[in-house]
Amino acid sequence: MKAIVVDDERYTLDELRDLVETIVFVKQIRCYDNPVKAYKEAIKFKPDIAFVDIEMPVMSGMELAEKLNKINPVVQIIFVTAYSQYAVKAFEVNALDYLLKPINIERFNKMIKKIQSKQNIILTSNIVIKTFNKMEVYINNRLVKWERAKALELFAYLLMNYGKLIHKDVLIDTLWNNYEPKKAIAILQTSIWKIRNVFKKAKNISIDYQNSSYCLNIREIDCDYIQLNEVLENFSETDTKAFKPFITFVKNFSGFLSQEGYLWALNKEEELKVRILSKLNYLSHYYYDLKEYRLASIVLKIIVKLVPYEEQGNNMLLKCLVKMNEGAEMINYYNRLKKILKEDYDLLPASSTRELYNKLMKDKYLD
Repeated sequence: MKAIVVDDERYTLDELRDLVETIVFVKQIRCYDNPVKAYKEAIKFKPDIAFVDIEMPVMSGMELAEKLNKINPVVQIIFVTAYSQYAVKAFEVNALDYLLKPINIERFNKMIKKIQSKQNIILTSNIVIKTFNKMEVYINNRLVKWERAKALELFAYLLMNYGKLIHKDVLIDTLWNNYEPKKAIAILQTSIWKIRNVFKKAKNISIDYQNSSYCLNIREIDCDYIQLNEVLENFSETDTKAFKPFITFVKNFSGFLSQEGYLWALNKEEELKVRILSKLNYLSHYYYDLKEYRLASIVLKIIVKLVPYEEQGNNMLLKCLVKMNEGAEMINYYNRLKKILKEDYDLLPASSTRELYNKLMKDKYLD
């Protein structure tokens, strides 16, 4: 909604502006200490809400309110006055409410709820969902503490398939196939209830049910999994301006729900890795061919972080470090690589990587 604030006293104008800026459904605000100017600009601006001081020179707040009503018959007028006797008269010009100076915060918040109810405004909650490595859900900056682990797992699965109808039999077979059918149905229904209860005050996330299937619907939420899908789908080899933002985003990917231990998430994690790696491999060659070795090394470090045994990525990274005269870093990286491969995979670096390292050491550092 659009709002104007009109008061000839600068202090009150600034105070009102600060308060109006806290109203989440107000997206545009214009402030005036001159009611005539406010009226002239309102003809084009067409405000939905007007906070108007009653006592002003040249044009009173009552006169301005009448003119605003002609511009927009459904404009919500809130009068601001130091004198309570104006209250009755204020409602004669179809004002929604009035505020007495000095403005009381509780009274101001009640006025906001009145506007919200009058306009039937549905507010969205600030929801942040993190799926990289560990599943975390925040609602209005508060971490959700899930009472049931099964409800969290069900929510994670529905999130992975957001916007799609998933039959209840598929959910049970995927998540709880080791339970008796009646017990599994009860767990599913309880978990759905728990999820709906978590988001009961949030209008931007819901679970629909039709034809024995559930669908998670979401809008205006901050979710790394959804953002990752979007950047992968929108990646274009011709849009060079998008390369660096893409790299910045995917470098934070450390696995999809990898700490949660969900077996069904392994295939999704592998699918995401394959999609990410295909873009990163293109970028590593792109920057290497341009002799942008620093950028190429950044990309390659993401690749070998995701797949430490990736032979081509390790070889290119060693070459990049030499090209940048980072001999000490090359040696340290190779030693770290040997340690990681031995401890995590019981492997040695690929034969081509060992040969390349020995050659680089001989040619560059052992002469």
